[in-house]
Amino acid sequence: MKTYRILIILLAGASIQATLAHVLPSNKNAMQDEPVIEVVVYQVKPEAVNTPSVLTTEVNAIISQMEGFVSRSTLQSSEDPTLLMDYVEWESLAAAKAAMEKAQSMPELATFFQSTTKIESMHHFRKKAL
Repeated sequence: MKTYRILIILLAGASIQATLAHVLPSNKNAMQDEPVIEVVVYQVKPEAVNTPSVLTTEVNAIISQMEGFVSRSTLQSSEDPTLLMDYVEWESLAAAKAAMEKAQSMPELATFFQSTTKIESMHHFRKKAL
């Protein structure tokens, strides 16, 4: 009787493991195709705060044309007006990384990058609940 119980437990465990393999990404490469949220916290020069179109409207017009772009919101710290946070939705991690690579060499974004003094943090998050 114990042998059957152990076998059933082992088979149930294998079944659960096989099911989870289809539901959960098994490695970082699986995340490449999932929607992601890019969160960037950065500091800008004080004079850049006086020209918000350079930080938002112009940048949005350019990056919205990039492959995989979904949306972008820019938030300003209530304690420090030069501290901003971008919340950018991308169709995939691969698209987000490709866009960042491309953006760094685009002359159209030079003014934006020159107005940035420091990137505090930059992370990508999966866009699905745990």
